[in-house]
Amino acid sequence: RRTRERGNVAFTGRDGSDSAKRVGGLGARALRAARIRTLRWSRLSPRPGPPQRVLIQFPYRLGDFLLLTPALEALGRENPEVQVEFWVEAPRLAGLRELARGNPWVAEVRSVRTLGGALACGGGFDRIVRLGRASGLDDVAVLLNPRAHVIGGDRPLLSTAEHITGVFFGAVMGRSPENDESLQPRLYRDGNEAWEREASTGGPIVLAVGGDDHNRRYPHWKEVAHGLRAASNRSIAVIGRPADISGAGLSDFVDAVESTPDLRSMAAEIAAAAAVVTTDTLFLHFCSALGVGGVALFGPTDPALRIWNHGAGRMTVLRRPDSCDRLPCHNDMYEECRAGHVPCMDFAPDRVVASLLARLKDHDGGLSP
Repeated sequence: RRTRERGNVAFTGRDGSDSAKRVGGLGARALRAARIRTLRWSRLSPRPGPPQRVLIQFPYRLGDFLLLTPALEALGRENPEVQVEFWVEAPRLAGLRELARGNPWVAEVRSVRTLGGALACGGGFDRIVRLGRASGLDDVAVLLNPRAHVIGGDRPLLSTAEHITGVFFGAVMGRSPENDESLQPRLYRDGNEAWEREASTGGPIVLAVGGDDHNRRYPHWKEVAHGLRAASNRSIAVIGRPADISGAGLSDFVDAVESTPDLRSMAAEIAAAAAVVTTDTLFLHFCSALGVGGVALFGPTDPALRIWNHGAGRMTVLRRPDSCDRLPCHNDMYEECRAGHVPCMDFAPDRVVASLLARLKDHDGGLSP
């Protein structure tokens, strides 16, 4: 987004804050003219054949990265030598690098915040995918890669009202997926090996607590934990950020809470679990990637848009459709629900416990609860 200010052009960030970079009026006009010529050139004369180097400008959360991995898989099948670089927002850099570790097609994940940083990344990309509205620094990548095929950059950020996995796949690949199996999220071990559920079925029940959105948090984790402990012969494991675990009253269920929990360690807990109870968060997408079943608690969002292979029986989805006439509101009621109680997430603990025990008995090969 660009705003004119005293004859200069200021590149404005997605959060509305002006960058420190200013381009004088004459330079700005030249930049705009060069951008138009470059975009025309890139569309008229892209490099032929499958892409060798792809730049994806990714302004989304950690869980959304897992929803993008099916598109990376498809790129890899099209050209096993393809290398993908991500430009991401600084606050999510460390987490996205952690999730991308081991992915055979991800060459680099970096945060590009200045013009100098964008110029240092250089050229050599033959496909640029902009998953959101392009910023000024995103345009620099286009100018440095005049023969790249440029996709996107002219729409707002995706919302939870869209099938994000399908939108990502179409943007990166330029086509629809072959089938639902093509949209399973992926997570990799450090040796480029696809990470799957552990063979053992004797693992614990994992309660995956927390999330960034207050209107997707569950208020009765402690009662569920005590109910499962009383009704099951399995151990109970709790994962999440320290503040979320403490806020849920579950500190007694963990031996020690790391101040900065490792995402891959939490993924390993899920991979070894008999079943997981979670909300619509990164942990839900871990379950999809690792092939782990359980119970998913859904409030404002639509499970058909958020769970891979929804309806196939891997996750038992609980909803309260009669609790609010706006459901699914897809976060439209985010501010209205900020004050406290969120009716659509107020599931009775007994219902959650019963659903999890039934899940173990009926859907996971008759595992003992």
